[in-house]
Amino acid sequence: MPDDVKRAARKIDYMLDECLSELKKYTKQASNLSSKKLGKKVLIEIQQRMQKNLKSRGGTMYTAISVVSAAIKLAHLKDMLTSQGVEAAKKYIEKLELDKSKSAAKIRSNKMYRQVRKEILISAGKKPKLEVLKNTLIKHFESNPDGRVMIFAEYRDTIDFLISEISGIEGVKAKKFIGQAKGSGNGMSQEEQKKTLEDFRDGKFNVLVSTSIGEEGIDIPSTTLVLFYEPVPSAIRYIQRRGRTARDGMPGDVIILIMRGSRDEAYYWSSINKEKKMHRQIYKLKKELEAHAGKKIVIKKVDKKGQTKLDSFVA
Repeated sequence: MPDDVKRAARKIDYMLDECLSELKKYTKQASNLSSKKLGKKVLIEIQQRMQKNLKSRGGTMYTAISVVSAAIKLAHLKDMLTSQGVEAAKKYIEKLELDKSKSAAKIRSNKMYRQVRKEILISAGKKPKLEVLKNTLIKHFESNPDGRVMIFAEYRDTIDFLISEISGIEGVKAKKFIGQAKGSGNGMSQEEQKKTLEDFRDGKFNVLVSTSIGEEGIDIPSTTLVLFYEPVPSAIRYIQRRGRTARDGMPGDVIILIMRGSRDEAYYWSSINKEKKMHRQIYKLKKELEAHAGKKIVIKKVDKKGQTKLDSFVA
């Protein structure tokens, strides 16, 4: 992780700890929380419980919800900075500046935030994930000119950024694949989605940059490389994404980009451990069924012949 990102992340942690310290006044659930080991999911669960108690407790509960909302926003800013990169953090800061909520105002009033904001907005530091991504694409198409690549990214802003960055690479023709519009955001209609997949199948472009919509339920042609811009904590999603390459005995690669010291590492190991647990449960069920049926049961394995997997590029 670049030094300027580390410095800004530490300052965000400081603000997060301030929020958590204040939050402890309102709920025991926050008593063991720390910025060092904190997920947005936990904060969102606390927020939801507080919202359910609004009618019965009112008053201070509004303040508590504002505090936890500020913590969620800070945790998201940290994720953007450390996992997605400086450009994603800049985009989120722009949104925070326009956010009229009390939680956003609370963040903006913090002197530490003004330092973080300045550092992120003027940052022109290294972009390790992006550089690895670009180099990977260059090498892949040098050795496989007719290859097809699918890149998964969690956020639409990240997808737009990646498209703009990789479109200048010789031999790369990239398009995005996202879901339908959400709220005031932009999206793709079903017709646009269908046309994009047809063009990808017909070779009119060779890199599809997708959100989670590309994981399942859609007929996407097999690719020669699947690249995760960040890990996912779900074993099922991990398996589904991998399944987009190396079909029908054809070779294919899977590469996962991980920023050292970010939530990426936790997400990666979470999905790996969950998949191992899944396999253990399947094996246990198989043994139980065999004992009940009195005969051996053969579980058909999906042939991934030729698939190689480079689990991580740690930047």
